[in-house]
Parts: sequence; C-alpha cells; structure tokens
Amino acid sequence: MIRPVFQHDHHKEWSALVVSSTEEMLNEWRAKSSVDIFDEMMTLAYRKAVRVLEQEIGGIIRFRRTAVKASSDVLARMMSARDEAGAGMNDQQLRDKVITLLLAMHEIIGTSLTWTWRLIAKNPHVQDQLGSVSRGEIGGSPPCPSNPAKLDYAERVFLESLRLYPPGWLIPRRAISMELGARTSSRDPS
Repeated sequence: MIRPVFQHDHHKEWSALVVSSTEEMLNEWRAKSSVDIFDEMMTLAYRKAVRVLEQEIGGIIRFRRTAVKASSDVLARMMSARDEAGAGMNDQQLRDKVITLLLAMHEIIGTSLTWTWRLIAKNPHVQDQLGSVSRGEIGGSPPCPSNPAKLDYAERVFLESLRLYPPGWLIPRRAISMELGARTSSRDPS
C-alpha cells in the first residue's frame, strides 16, 4: 500500500532536508578533533525522526485531511493509498505507519551511512574523488539534485556500501503462523 511512496522521482522532495542536515552536521564536526561516526550517523537520522514526532503527527494528519491544497509527499501518498476493498487508512493507522517508517529509517539510514563512511575512510582514492566532486572541481559546480549526473559517483559509492553491508540483514522476525504442506503452526504474537 505504501510502496509507491518510495519511487525514485519522489526522492527530490527530501533533498533540501538532507543537504541542510548534512551541512549542519559538517559544521559541528569541524569543531571536534575526532568523530564517532556510528554515533553521528545514528544521531543524524534520529534527529529527523524526533523532529517529526515532536510536531504531533496526529495533528498533522488531521490538518492534512481538511487541507484544500493537494500535496505529493509521503504522508499524502499514504493517505491516498487504498487496499483491495478500496478503503484507506484511518488516522490511527496512518500515525502508526508514519512512526514505524520513521523509526525504521532511523536505524537503516544511520547504519548505512556508517558503513559508507567506513568504506570511504579505507579507500583514499574514493575519498579524493568524492571531495573533488563536492568541491565542484569535476563538472564545474558542486552536485545538486537538479543535476543528478554529478551525483552519479556518490550514488555508486553508496550502492556499493549497501551491497557489501546491507542494513537489514539481521532484523529479527517472528512468524505468527506458518504452513508446511498440510500442517499449520501458529503462535501467539505477544
């Protein structure tokens, strides 16, 4: 139901937040002699989740239900999603989905960025190439979402990091029920 929310063309909407958060973080790093990259990546991701939660997601949902102006962000897509019977999510379901999404993103983004920084640190040539791109030495200007070709190298570095260290490989799951042939096994989910 929420899968279309993550289509590639919608990522541009988040880019300003990502850029401003990164600049804020880098300014803080400049004042430090060393940085614990895992803590920093988790803090970066967690800050964004907390900000949204503090804005009272329920109030946002109620406001958006009455808003005249249509939006195309994640919440709008979730609000317009319909199941097979044509029913949408109620406010409680939306709030729960948003909170779950934010918490999951916190862990996944923080972990993914930590491994990416580790790989960059171990590969000076990659570090140099990314630095040259970010300073505008390659292509004439720094990368930005309106010129995705300049982000190509950074994207390839990040995708390689995800390939080597996928963030969700050890997420425990517990089966509530399972069918093996004619046998069915069920558990209490609590």
